[in-house]
Amino acid sequence: MKEDVKISIIIPVYNAELFLRDTINSVLSQNFSDYEIIIVNDGSTDSSLNICNEFAKSDSRIQLFNQTNKGVTAARRKGIENAIGDFILFLDADDLLASGALQILYSYSSNVDVVIGFNDDPIAIPKKRPMYLNKTQLINDFLKNKLDAHPSAKLWHRSLFQHECMDAPPFIKLGEDLLMNLRLAMHIRQAVVIYKQICIYVYHEGQTTQKFKHNLKYEITFNHYLLESVNNQKKYQRGLFHFKLYELRRLTRFQHEDYNPKDPFVVETCKKALHYRLSLEDYVYIIFKNNQKICRKLLQLIAGFKRKFLHIYH
Repeated sequence: MKEDVKISIIIPVYNAELFLRDTINSVLSQNFSDYEIIIVNDGSTDSSLNICNEFAKSDSRIQLFNQTNKGVTAARRKGIENAIGDFILFLDADDLLASGALQILYSYSSNVDVVIGFNDDPIAIPKKRPMYLNKTQLINDFLKNKLDAHPSAKLWHRSLFQHECMDAPPFIKLGEDLLMNLRLAMHIRQAVVIYKQICIYVYHEGQTTQKFKHNLKYEITFNHYLLESVNNQKKYQRGLFHFKLYELRRLTRFQHEDYNPKDPFVVETCKKALHYRLSLEDYVYIIFKNNQKICRKLLQLIAGFKRKFLHIYH
Protein backbone atom coordinates (compact mmCIF):
# COMPACT_ATOMS: atom_id res chain seq x y z
CA MET A 1 0.00 0.00 0.00
CA LYS A 2 1.44 3.35 -1.00
CA GLU A 3 1.75 6.16 1.54
CA ASP A 4 0.12 9.10 -0.30
CA VAL A 5 -3.48 7.88 -0.16
CA LYS A 6 -6.00 10.64 -0.70
CA ILE A 7 -9.26 8.78 -0.02
CA SER A 8 -10.02 5.77 2.19
CA ILE A 9 -13.21 4.05 1.05
CA ILE A 10 -14.74 2.01 3.86
CA ILE A 11 -17.14 -0.78 2.92
CA PRO A 12 -18.84 -2.66 5.80
CA VAL A 13 -20.03 -6.07 4.61
CA TYR A 14 -22.67 -8.36 6.04
CA ASN A 15 -24.25 -11.06 3.86
CA ALA A 16 -23.99 -8.98 0.69
CA GLU A 17 -23.02 -11.71 -1.78
CA LEU A 18 -25.63 -10.62 -4.31
CA PHE A 19 -24.34 -7.06 -4.59
CA LEU A 20 -20.73 -7.03 -3.41
CA ARG A 21 -18.96 -7.63 -6.72
CA ASP A 22 -20.79 -4.75 -8.41
CA THR A 23 -20.06 -2.47 -5.46
CA ILE A 24 -16.31 -3.13 -5.44
CA ASN A 25 -16.08 -2.96 -9.23
CA SER A 26 -17.80 0.43 -9.17
CA VAL A 27 -14.81 1.67 -7.13
CA LEU A 28 -12.13 -0.10 -9.16
CA SER A 29 -13.50 1.41 -12.37
CA GLN A 30 -13.08 5.01 -11.13
CA ASN A 31 -10.80 7.40 -13.08
CA PHE A 32 -9.21 8.49 -9.75
CA SER A 33 -6.55 6.12 -8.44
CA ASP A 34 -5.19 7.61 -5.18
CA TYR A 35 -7.45 5.61 -2.89
CA GLU A 36 -7.55 2.55 -0.70
CA ILE A 37 -10.52 0.26 -0.14
CA ILE A 38 -11.02 -1.01 3.40
CA ILE A 39 -13.49 -3.88 3.55
CA VAL A 40 -14.72 -4.94 6.97
CA ASN A 41 -16.48 -8.29 6.92
CA ASP A 42 -18.92 -8.12 9.82
CA GLY A 43 -19.41 -11.84 10.46
CA SER A 44 -21.09 -12.69 7.14
CA THR A 45 -22.57 -16.20 6.90
CA ASP A 46 -22.91 -16.30 3.10
CA SER A 47 -20.13 -16.22 0.48
CA SER A 48 -19.29 -12.53 1.07
CA LEU A 49 -15.95 -13.35 2.74
CA ASN A 50 -14.85 -15.46 -0.23
CA ILE A 51 -15.68 -12.62 -2.59
CA CYS A 52 -13.77 -10.16 -0.39
CA ASN A 53 -10.72 -12.43 -0.33
CA GLU A 54 -10.82 -12.76 -4.08
CA PHE A 55 -10.70 -8.99 -4.58
CA ALA A 56 -8.12 -8.41 -1.82
CA LYS A 57 -5.71 -10.85 -3.47
CA SER A 58 -6.08 -9.21 -6.88
CA ASP A 59 -5.53 -5.54 -5.93
CA SER A 60 -3.02 -4.16 -3.39
CA ARG A 61 -5.24 -1.16 -2.70
CA ILE A 62 -7.77 -3.41 -0.97
CA GLN A 63 -7.43 -4.25 2.73
CA LEU A 64 -9.70 -6.85 4.31
CA PHE A 65 -10.56 -7.10 8.00
CA ASN A 66 -12.76 -9.70 9.68
CA GLN A 67 -14.74 -9.42 12.87
CA THR A 68 -17.64 -11.18 14.55
CA ASN A 69 -20.98 -9.58 13.85
CA LYS A 70 -21.07 -6.26 15.74
CA GLY A 71 -23.17 -4.12 13.43
CA VAL A 72 -22.51 -1.57 10.71
CA THR A 73 -21.33 1.21 13.03
CA ALA A 74 -18.69 -1.01 14.62
CA ALA A 75 -17.59 -2.13 11.14
CA ARG A 76 -17.19 1.46 10.00
CA ARG A 77 -15.26 2.26 13.17
CA LYS A 78 -12.90 -0.63 12.44
CA GLY A 79 -12.34 0.77 8.97
CA ILE A 80 -11.55 4.24 10.28
CA GLU A 81 -9.02 2.82 12.76
CA ASN A 82 -7.10 1.33 9.85
CA ALA A 83 -7.52 4.12 7.30
CA ILE A 84 -4.56 6.22 6.16
CA GLY A 85 -6.24 8.45 3.58
CA ASP A 86 -6.67 12.19 4.00
CA PHE A 87 -10.43 11.75 3.57
CA ILE A 88 -12.99 9.09 4.46
CA LEU A 89 -15.80 7.92 2.17
CA PHE A 90 -18.36 5.35 3.33
CA LEU A 91 -19.93 3.00 0.82
CA ASP A 92 -22.48 0.33 1.68
CA ALA A 93 -21.85 -3.13 0.28
CA ASP A 94 -25.05 -3.02 -1.78
CA ASP A 95 -24.61 0.46 -3.29
CA LEU A 96 -22.56 1.76 -6.20
CA LEU A 97 -20.20 4.65 -6.82
CA ALA A 98 -21.30 6.71 -9.81
CA SER A 99 -18.84 7.04 -12.67
CA GLY A 100 -16.17 9.67 -11.91
CA ALA A 101 -17.43 10.15 -8.35
CA LEU A 102 -14.04 10.10 -6.60
CA GLN A 103 -12.50 12.62 -8.97
CA ILE A 104 -15.49 14.93 -8.55
CA LEU A 105 -15.42 14.72 -4.75
CA TYR A 106 -11.68 15.27 -4.44
CA SER A 107 -11.71 18.21 -6.84
CA TYR A 108 -13.84 20.15 -4.32
CA SER A 109 -11.95 19.08 -1.19
CA SER A 110 -9.52 22.00 -0.87
CA ASN A 111 -10.09 24.18 2.20
CA VAL A 112 -13.20 22.29 3.35
CA ASP A 113 -13.78 19.59 5.96
CA VAL A 114 -16.48 17.73 4.06
CA VAL A 115 -17.72 17.49 0.48
CA ILE A 116 -21.35 16.40 0.19
CA GLY A 117 -22.88 14.95 -2.96
CA PHE A 118 -26.14 13.12 -3.69
CA ASN A 119 -27.47 9.56 -3.91
CA ASP A 120 -30.51 10.60 -5.93
CA ASP A 121 -31.35 9.91 -9.53
CA PRO A 122 -29.76 12.77 -11.55
CA ILE A 123 -33.21 13.97 -12.62
CA ALA A 124 -34.02 14.73 -8.97
CA ILE A 125 -30.80 16.67 -8.28
CA PRO A 126 -31.18 20.47 -8.62
CA LYS A 127 -28.96 22.10 -11.20
CA LYS A 128 -27.16 24.47 -8.85
CA ARG A 129 -23.68 25.76 -8.26
CA PRO A 130 -21.72 24.37 -5.29
CA MET A 131 -22.99 25.76 -1.99
CA TYR A 132 -20.59 26.48 0.89
CA LEU A 133 -21.93 26.10 4.43
CA ASN A 134 -20.61 26.82 7.89
CA LYS A 135 -21.17 24.51 10.86
CA THR A 136 -24.52 25.96 11.91
CA GLN A 137 -25.91 25.90 8.38
CA LEU A 138 -24.79 22.32 7.80
CA ILE A 139 -26.28 21.00 11.03
CA ASN A 140 -29.60 22.73 10.43
CA ASP A 141 -29.73 21.41 6.85
CA PHE A 142 -29.23 17.86 8.16
CA LEU A 143 -32.00 18.38 10.72
CA LYS A 144 -34.38 19.89 8.16
CA ASN A 145 -33.79 16.94 5.84
CA LYS A 146 -32.40 19.24 3.15
CA LEU A 147 -29.36 16.94 3.10
CA ASP A 148 -29.60 13.17 3.18
CA ALA A 149 -28.33 11.65 6.43
CA HIS A 150 -27.17 8.47 4.72
CA PRO A 151 -23.38 8.23 5.23
CA SER A 152 -22.55 7.66 1.57
CA ALA A 153 -21.78 10.44 -0.94
CA LYS A 154 -19.91 12.41 1.74
CA LEU A 155 -16.15 12.93 1.79
CA TRP A 156 -15.16 13.70 5.41
CA HIS A 157 -11.66 14.80 6.44
CA ARG A 158 -10.19 11.97 8.49
CA SER A 159 -9.13 14.29 11.34
CA LEU A 160 -12.82 14.77 12.24
CA PHE A 161 -13.01 11.16 13.40
CA GLN A 162 -10.74 11.86 16.34
CA HIS A 163 -13.90 12.94 18.14
CA GLU A 164 -16.56 10.60 19.53
CA CYS A 165 -18.86 10.54 16.54
CA MET A 166 -19.70 6.85 16.27
CA ASP A 167 -20.73 5.93 19.80
CA ALA A 168 -24.51 5.68 19.46
CA PRO A 169 -25.88 2.94 21.73
CA PRO A 170 -26.60 -0.40 20.02
CA PHE A 171 -30.37 -0.08 20.40
CA ILE A 172 -30.36 2.97 18.11
CA LYS A 173 -31.18 1.21 14.84
CA LEU A 174 -32.91 4.01 12.95
CA GLY A 175 -31.21 7.38 12.79
CA GLU A 176 -27.68 6.35 13.82
CA ASP A 177 -26.35 7.78 10.55
CA LEU A 178 -27.87 11.16 11.36
CA LEU A 179 -26.27 11.15 14.81
CA MET A 180 -22.88 10.41 13.26
CA ASN A 181 -23.27 13.19 10.68
CA LEU A 182 -24.30 15.70 13.33
CA ARG A 183 -21.40 14.81 15.63
CA LEU A 184 -18.94 15.13 12.75
CA ALA A 185 -20.52 18.41 11.64
CA MET A 186 -20.07 19.87 15.13
CA HIS A 187 -16.31 20.02 14.42
CA ILE A 188 -16.20 21.40 10.87
CA ARG A 189 -15.25 24.89 9.77
CA GLN A 190 -16.64 24.74 6.24
CA ALA A 191 -18.56 22.28 4.08
CA VAL A 192 -19.41 22.29 0.39
CA VAL A 193 -22.51 20.74 -1.16
CA ILE A 194 -22.08 19.75 -4.81
CA TYR A 195 -25.15 18.96 -6.89
CA LYS A 196 -23.75 15.80 -8.46
CA GLN A 197 -24.71 12.14 -8.23
CA ILE A 198 -21.98 10.41 -6.23
CA CYS A 199 -23.58 7.16 -5.12
CA ILE A 200 -26.34 5.02 -6.54
CA TYR A 201 -28.52 3.80 -3.69
CA VAL A 202 -29.83 0.30 -4.38
CA TYR A 203 -33.20 -0.55 -2.82
CA HIS A 204 -33.93 -4.16 -1.94
CA GLU A 205 -35.71 -6.30 0.64
CA GLY A 206 -33.95 -6.89 3.95
CA GLN A 207 -32.50 -3.44 4.53
CA THR A 208 -32.44 -2.21 8.14
CA THR A 209 -34.64 0.80 7.49
CA GLN A 210 -37.25 -1.47 5.91
CA LYS A 211 -37.13 -4.14 8.66
CA PHE A 212 -37.10 -1.80 11.64
CA LYS A 213 -40.49 -0.84 13.05
CA HIS A 214 -40.24 2.33 15.05
CA ASN A 215 -42.83 3.82 17.36
CA LEU A 216 -43.42 6.91 19.48
CA LYS A 217 -41.46 5.49 22.41
CA TYR A 218 -38.44 5.05 20.13
CA GLU A 219 -38.78 8.63 18.83
CA ILE A 220 -38.78 10.00 22.37
CA THR A 221 -35.66 7.99 23.22
CA PHE A 222 -33.93 8.99 19.99
CA ASN A 223 -34.72 12.65 20.67
CA HIS A 224 -32.52 12.46 23.79
CA TYR A 225 -29.48 11.42 21.74
CA LEU A 226 -30.35 13.93 19.03
CA LEU A 227 -30.24 16.81 21.52
CA GLU A 228 -27.04 15.45 23.01
CA SER A 229 -25.37 15.33 19.58
CA VAL A 230 -25.77 19.09 19.08
CA ASN A 231 -25.29 19.97 22.77
CA ASN A 232 -28.91 21.17 22.81
CA GLN A 233 -27.74 24.57 21.55
CA LYS A 234 -30.36 27.22 20.90
CA LYS A 235 -29.19 27.96 17.34
CA TYR A 236 -30.27 24.46 16.33
CA GLN A 237 -33.76 24.57 17.87
CA ARG A 238 -35.53 25.39 14.62
CA GLY A 239 -33.87 22.47 12.86
CA LEU A 240 -34.61 20.16 15.79
CA PHE A 241 -38.32 20.91 15.69
CA HIS A 242 -38.39 20.44 11.92
CA PHE A 243 -36.80 17.03 12.39
CA LYS A 244 -39.15 15.97 15.19
CA LEU A 245 -42.19 16.93 13.11
CA TYR A 246 -40.77 15.08 10.13
CA GLU A 247 -40.38 11.92 12.23
CA LEU A 248 -43.88 12.21 13.66
CA ARG A 249 -45.22 12.59 10.12
CA ARG A 250 -43.33 9.47 9.05
CA LEU A 251 -44.66 7.61 12.06
CA THR A 252 -48.20 8.52 11.03
CA ARG A 253 -47.68 7.90 7.33
CA PHE A 254 -46.05 4.48 7.48
CA GLN A 255 -47.19 2.87 10.72
CA HIS A 256 -50.55 1.14 10.92
CA GLU A 257 -50.58 1.08 14.71
CA ASP A 258 -51.91 4.40 15.95
CA TYR A 259 -50.24 6.20 18.83
CA ASN A 260 -51.54 8.74 21.30
CA PRO A 261 -51.54 12.17 19.56
CA LYS A 262 -52.02 13.79 22.96
CA ASP A 263 -48.76 12.43 24.32
CA PRO A 264 -46.80 15.33 25.90
CA PHE A 265 -43.93 14.85 23.44
CA VAL A 266 -46.29 15.22 20.45
CA VAL A 267 -48.19 18.17 21.94
CA GLU A 268 -45.05 20.09 22.90
CA THR A 269 -43.38 19.47 19.53
CA CYS A 270 -46.39 20.74 17.59
CA LYS A 271 -46.90 23.76 19.85
CA LYS A 272 -43.31 24.96 19.69
CA ALA A 273 -42.91 24.18 15.99
CA LEU A 274 -45.66 26.69 15.18
CA HIS A 275 -43.19 29.46 16.02
CA TYR A 276 -41.33 28.61 12.81
CA ARG A 277 -42.09 28.52 9.13
CA LEU A 278 -43.36 25.03 8.32
CA SER A 279 -44.06 22.90 5.27
CA LEU A 280 -47.49 21.94 3.96
CA GLU A 281 -47.00 18.45 5.36
CA ASP A 282 -46.20 19.88 8.79
CA TYR A 283 -49.40 21.92 8.89
CA VAL A 284 -51.45 18.94 7.68
CA TYR A 285 -49.97 16.84 10.47
CA ILE A 286 -50.58 19.44 13.18
CA ILE A 287 -54.18 20.04 12.07
CA PHE A 288 -55.22 16.42 11.51
CA LYS A 289 -53.00 14.48 13.93
CA ASN A 290 -55.94 13.60 16.19
CA ASN A 291 -57.54 11.66 13.32
CA GLN A 292 -54.62 9.55 12.20
CA LYS A 293 -56.51 7.73 9.44
CA ILE A 294 -57.30 11.00 7.65
CA CYS A 295 -53.87 12.42 8.45
CA ARG A 296 -52.14 9.33 7.02
CA LYS A 297 -54.18 9.51 3.80
CA LEU A 298 -53.45 13.22 3.26
CA LEU A 299 -49.71 12.77 3.88
CA GLN A 300 -49.60 9.84 1.46
CA LEU A 301 -51.39 11.90 -1.22
CA ILE A 302 -48.90 14.77 -0.84
CA ALA A 303 -45.96 12.35 -0.98
CA GLY A 304 -47.38 10.72 -4.12
CA PHE A 305 -47.75 14.10 -5.83
CA LYS A 306 -44.17 15.09 -4.95
CA ARG A 307 -42.80 11.80 -6.28
CA LYS A 308 -44.74 11.94 -9.54
CA PHE A 309 -44.43 15.60 -10.45
CA LEU A 310 -41.49 16.99 -8.47
CA HIS A 311 -39.27 13.86 -8.28
CA ILE A 312 -38.92 14.30 -4.53
CA TYR A 313 -38.69 10.97 -2.75
CA HIS A 314 -38.74 11.75 1.00
